[in-house]
Amino acid sequence: MAQSFIDSNYDLKALMRLIVTSDTYQLSSDYNGNWDPAWEKYFARHMVRRLWGEELHDSVITAIDTLPSYTVNGFTNASTVYGVESPGFGRISFAMQAPDVVNMPGGDGTAFIDLFFRGNRDDQPRKVEGSVLQALGLMNDAFIQNRIHATGTGATASFLMKLMSQTPPLSDDQLINTLYINVLSRYPNQQEKALAVTQITKGSTAAQKRTNTEDFLWTLFNKVDFTFNY
Repeated sequence: MAQSFIDSNYDLKALMRLIVTSDTYQLSSDYNGNWDPAWEKYFARHMVRRLWGEELHDSVITAIDTLPSYTVNGFTNASTVYGVESPGFGRISFAMQAPDVVNMPGGDGTAFIDLFFRGNRDDQPRKVEGSVLQALGLMNDAFIQNRIHATGTGATASFLMKLMSQTPPLSDDQLINTLYINVLSRYPNQQEKALAVTQITKGSTAAQKRTNTEDFLWTLFNKVDFTFNY
């Protein structure tokens, strides 16, 4: 890999392409046969891990196309520190754009991220354990709820509003598949599809269907799949 990086004239895109197309990077987390934990260091399979708070934040806003606009404490404008000039970051949307874990944007986004033990690089190491507060946050936090139930029309319409107001309208199957792909990056299996159809088709009015679909979207954000990197 080092030689390839040199041969490409230190092209970072070429390096990333080499990594993501490698057999090791593309290994499945599903291992056929009896697994021995001692093999983990040999990269014999992809090891499932819990997503960081920043990754979950960015997954939510990407899944339903509701990008916030944050200023980053101490890094928004150009500045010079110890003789080194920083151009400033301006406003950001993604938590992974933040230059430092201790200078995250304010607001409900940071409150949500804090539930996932992001640490501070000094005396609080980052942790990947789960907690009851994380589960409650995914269920009830304003960061999630406000995006699921967002209203608006035209350019300010939420992802769900745009999805459900397409012409011609999406079929139930298309709607369910789109939500699964956006949130979980996979299609539903037959049992999941049947349950989803039952959920979103309760009631007879457009308002009821929207409410049902919001509830269904909420369930996707609260599936175990969403919080892990498979």
